[in-house]
Amino acid sequence: MTVVIPPGWQQPRPYSELNYLLSRNLVIVSRRASGSFVARSLGIGFNEAMNHLDRMERAGVISAADERGVRSVLARPLGLEPDEAGKP
Repeated sequence: MTVVIPPGWQQPRPYSELNYLLSRNLVIVSRRASGSFVARSLGIGFNEAMNHLDRMERAGVISAADERGVRSVLARPLGLEPDEAGKP
């Protein structure tokens, strides 16, 4: 039997979606959109963490990086008023 794989197709990594959801929740709650912070906190690779941040940017969770490379967290945790988000 021959299996034909379409060009550009990659097999999804196990737990990839779970890692994205954990990354997204971490970024929203901590208000820190840093690839190294996400990678260290979740024990995943830096490239995977950056892919998650890119996906969050496309979804509107975080802003695009500014001229210094800093991203702002646009989403806020559920149940918090805008002035309470980000306070310890």
